[in-house]
Amino acid sequence: MRDEMKRTMFELFGVGSEDDKVLAAGGKKPAAKPEPVKTAPVQAPVQPVVKAKAASYLAAGTSLEGTLRSDGDVEIAGAFKGEVITTGTVTLRSVIQSNITAGSLNLIGCTLTGDVKVTGTVTVSEDSQVTGNINAKELLCAGKVNGDLEITGGTTLEEKAQISGGLVTGTLAVVKGAVIRGGVEIKAFSGTAKQEPKQEHKQEPKQEPKQEHKAN
Repeated sequence: MRDEMKRTMFELFGVGSEDDKVLAAGGKKPAAKPEPVKTAPVQAPVQPVVKAKAASYLAAGTSLEGTLRSDGDVEIAGAFKGEVITTGTVTLRSVIQSNITAGSLNLIGCTLTGDVKVTGTVTVSEDSQVTGNINAKELLCAGKVNGDLEITGGTTLEEKAQISGGLVTGTLAVVKGAVIRGGVEIKAFSGTAKQEPKQEHKQEPKQEPKQEHKAN
């Protein structure tokens, strides 16, 4: 009924849409075009927040005595006496009396008295000095070390480096001008040593003793 009214209006007065024009010509009203389906945007998965390990800092002008334990990095610019134990990196910038156990150690303008044991690299700047034994994977030294060194990886001695003590290391690089007062041993540590091929020793078969037969 409604379509007939629209067709009549269009025929009498020419009023209507394109669809009414089609109806007036005896055609059928075209089907409505389907609306595009809107999809929600795909959200990226939420990444877990990784918390950085907190760093410990002892400022210049501050004094501390005791044992400092940490899971993160440690930087000491004040006066410290005792022991530092961490899995992170230790940076020393003052006069320190302490044994150091860490992931790596940087000495910058530091005078350290104590033994050092790290799983990574020990770096000694030109204006730094260590009095104590050092056990590490790598050593980069431009300063002074008074003590025995056991470096499982490589040792690099810069021009102003001075070593007073025994040095056992996997590899050694020495810049002209560096001084070593002590014995030097280049050693392949466990895990890096090449195994010599085993020599096989063939055993000769035992020969039965000959029996003597006496004739009657």
